[in-house]
Amino acid sequence: MIHLTPLSPFFQYRYALAALALFISIGVAFILLIRYTPIPHPETVSSRISQGLILISVRTGLSLKNIHISGHKFLSASRILQIAKIQKNQPSLLANPHDIASQLSLYNGWFRSVSVSRTFPDTLAIQIKEHTPSAFWQYPASKHGTFVSNLGHTIPLSPLDTFSPNTRKYLENLPTLSGNNPSIPQKWAQLSSLLSQFPSLSQKLVKAHRLKGRRWNLILNSGLIIKLPEKKLQLALQKLKNIQKKHHLFSRNLYSLDLRFPPLIIVRKNLSNTSPQTLFSLAE
Repeated sequence: MIHLTPLSPFFQYRYALAALALFISIGVAFILLIRYTPIPHPETVSSRISQGLILISVRTGLSLKNIHISGHKFLSASRILQIAKIQKNQPSLLANPHDIASQLSLYNGWFRSVSVSRTFPDTLAIQIKEHTPSAFWQYPASKHGTFVSNLGHTIPLSPLDTFSPNTRKYLENLPTLSGNNPSIPQKWAQLSSLLSQFPSLSQKLVKAHRLKGRRWNLILNSGLIIKLPEKKLQLALQKLKNIQKKHHLFSRNLYSLDLRFPPLIIVRKNLSNTSPQTLFSLAE
C-alpha cells in the first residue's frame, strides 16, 4: 500500500503563491496582447477582444482540425462550410456554435433544423436536417423558379456546383409545377401526399398544372394528360388505379383521361378527335 505524506504548511503556502503568480501573469499577458496588437478598428472593444482571441488561438495551437457534418443529402459539405463561414484550421475560439447555427438557419430555406456543438480543443460537429424537394415550380413572377418540398415549403434555387452529380440528376428529374396561384405549394403538398399512395402514377409524372386555383391536370412521361376533379381526389385516383391495373391505360396511345365526371372516365384518343369516347365507368 502506498502512503502519501501531506505537504507541510510551508510548501502548501509556496505552491499557492506560485499558482497565483501564474494566473496573474497569464492575465497581464492577455491584456498587453490586446492593448499593443494592431487591429483594424482600435476604437472597438469587441474587435480588440476578437483579435486577441485569434492570436492566442494561433500561438497556442487551438485551431479547428476536425469538422464533422452529418444529415445532409442535397447540399455538399463544402457548400455548408461556405454558408457557415468556417473552415479547417481557423481559430477554435472564433467558432461559436450559436453563431454558426444561426448562419445556417437563415440560409435560403434549405434547412429544417440545425444543431452545432464544439469539443475543445479542435473539433466542431454540425448536424442538419434538410427540406426534401419533390417538385420544381416555374411561375411567371419568378425569373428562375423554386423547388417545393412535399410539405409545401419553397426552396430557392442554388448554383449547380452546390450539389453532387447524383443530387443534380435527382433534381433535374423532379416533376414541374405550373400555375400562378400562390397556394400552389400547399396544394402540391396535399396532392403529393395522395400520389405517394399510387406509385404507378407518381413515377410517371413529369408535370402538374394547376388550373384557376381549383384543380390539377397531370401530364405523364408518355404525354398522357389526366384531368383530375376538384374534389374527392382520393376516390378518383383509387378508381383510376383499379382500371389501370385491368386495362393498362397508361401504355395505350391516348391523349387524355378526364376524371371530372364520375362515375365516368372520358377518354380522348388523340388531339384531333372531336368526339371523345366514354370507355370506362368509375363504378366498375
